[in-house]
Amino acid sequence: MAEEEKHLMDLCRFLSDATTTNISPLDFIYRLRSDDSLRLGLKLFLSVLKHAVHPIKNDDVRDEEESRSDSINDKKPGFQSWTCDQVHAVTSLGHVIASASRSLAVEQAGPVIVAVMQELLEFAVCYLERSEFDNDDFSVQNHMGQLLEIVLIGGTDKVIEQVQLYPVNSLVQLLPIVSTDCDDIVLDDQINCCLQGAVSLAQGKRNHWIVS
Repeated sequence: MAEEEKHLMDLCRFLSDATTTNISPLDFIYRLRSDDSLRLGLKLFLSVLKHAVHPIKNDDVRDEEESRSDSINDKKPGFQSWTCDQVHAVTSLGHVIASASRSLAVEQAGPVIVAVMQELLEFAVCYLERSEFDNDDFSVQNHMGQLLEIVLIGGTDKVIEQVQLYPVNSLVQLLPIVSTDCDDIVLDDQINCCLQGAVSLAQGKRNHWIVS
């Protein structure tokens, strides 16, 4: 088994177990930060999320000059090359991470979790804005809406309904593998400022929750 696949397997197994056990947010975050394999798996998941919203070259861009003249808005985000099952796999894992850590302060969660939450927000918004919905199956859209709700209500006591995860082996096989070195993943130093200070509707005052 490739090293990256092992880290993702460990992460998926841990997240799957977290949906069936009453693990506290602090215990959840402690495991993610203290276990090297889980931490590397989380960084790999972060790279998947970054790839999801990163513009990729359209198939009809034929030469370098056309590529330079193309605006970013004319390029497809990476998730548009994924299957529906891949989108659901990424969304469901994000759902578990966001649900388990939404009540934590930024300082408790640490930079990797905060970065994941930011990318989950961008992924959900980008998906809803850039996807074409041409059938009556709204399950993926509903999952994205739920994910946005979780991310945007950090610090409240609202009960969140868990999504159904695929079996662990299937999750690992479905996750879009992005070739990267975990040590090369750079976290935004300004990420605290991006995520702090939103208004909590439930409490009517500013809070510094991880998903604010």
